[in-house]
Amino acid sequence: MTRSDWIKMIGILMSLAVAAVGAAFTANHSILTNADSVVRLEKADEKQDVRINKLEEKTSSIDSRLGRIETQQMANTKLLEKLDTKMDKVLSK
Repeated sequence: MTRSDWIKMIGILMSLAVAAVGAAFTANHSILTNADSVVRLEKADEKQDVRINKLEEKTSSIDSRLGRIETQQMANTKLLEKLDTKMDKVLSK
């Protein structure tokens, strides 16, 4: 091989090395970008879990309030029935 052939070979190898380094940087950037996206998605998922937990707590609170209201309503209904019975007795006299 002549000297110019060696220079061409070295040039080709250098360009391949530059291309490989560029590809490695591009791949690294893609990996880092994807990792950032995963981190953001995990944070969003954690926030969503917190929101879900808060909604579950509110729902539980509302359910317990509703239970108390229904109990009170039943007691009020019984009281009204007793009062109606007493009123009927008084009016029938």
